[in-house]
Amino acid sequence: MATSTDLIKRALQRMNKLPAGQNVSSEQTTKMTNSLNAVLEKVIERNVADYASVADMPLKDEDPFVTLMAWNARLDFSVSQERFLALSQAQEEAWTELYRNHTVSSDGEPVEAQYF
Repeated sequence: MATSTDLIKRALQRMNKLPAGQNVSSEQTTKMTNSLNAVLEKVIERNVADYASVADMPLKDEDPFVTLMAWNARLDFSVSQERFLALSQAQEEAWTELYRNHTVSSDGEPVEAQYF
């Protein structure tokens, strides 16, 4: 289970704004905490998941959540055009993954894709 600090570091690395081995600055922490809270609000608002804090987040949601945090904070950190485009596509996939992680069929079992 990741902490808020872990998710913040991962999101900054996903944006190429935190080299490996460096610590997060207080300014980065503030911006990314705002991003984390905004994504939590969106997840709750869209009825995607029923957790209201990182402590309650299942492991399977961490990676898509990190991607959404990075996408949400992209303008605060002036990411490159290349990174912007990559995050744009990745955030769509992250929402799809979150919905898939929490969709339940009428029989109470998780929904699985059927490929023909």
